[in-house]
Amino acid sequence: MENKEEKQVFLRKLSEVTLNGEKLFDIKELKDIEKTPCEKSTLKIIDFDKAKEKLVQYYSLDMLSSCDCLKLDSGKCIDFIELKSIAKILEFNPNYKENKESLKTKLLDLNLSNKIIDSYNLLRRLIEDRENRFVGRDRIIFNNIQKRYFIVLDLDILENSREFIFDSFKFLGIKNTIETAINEQVKGAELMNISKPILKNCKTLSEFYTN
Repeated sequence: MENKEEKQVFLRKLSEVTLNGEKLFDIKELKDIEKTPCEKSTLKIIDFDKAKEKLVQYYSLDMLSSCDCLKLDSGKCIDFIELKSIAKILEFNPNYKENKESLKTKLLDLNLSNKIIDSYNLLRRLIEDRENRFVGRDRIIFNNIQKRYFIVLDLDILENSREFIFDSFKFLGIKNTIETAINEQVKGAELMNISKPILKNCKTLSEFYTN
């Protein structure tokens, strides 16, 4: 079993990896990620979509899906982060009356399962490449280290809407539907030591890393 120091060394090594002499991972604030629903968040993350483009080109891969962001600075985990706008998913309006099955169908269209599996496989490909100076022990740590999958939705749009502000039970009903649909969609990830999806909004994600 890896100790804390081994994990920290591995994560630092991964965060500093280069391709063609250039650093692979770009650090940005969450508010600066393309199509982010978190327009005010200053949380520092890795733009994994940009890294995916570099990896696909470098290894001559077919275009893959990927999570939007990656976070490696916890010292103990690899965190995959997918950003989605609830307004776009629900085509939200103040009189929103969507039924649960229709909502589940829209969530299934998000392709969350493929995103996490492709993201995992991209990192694995990177770590299995001996030119990147990863060794056998690094690959063991990668296989064993905890990996978390965050789905970040701007749920405050619902919480603060006219329709739900006086009907918290209705809001919780939609939130529970979202959580259930996401968990039903992302299956098999536990085989790669990836957690079940963790639902956050922009505020609670930032609080998670600062507390």
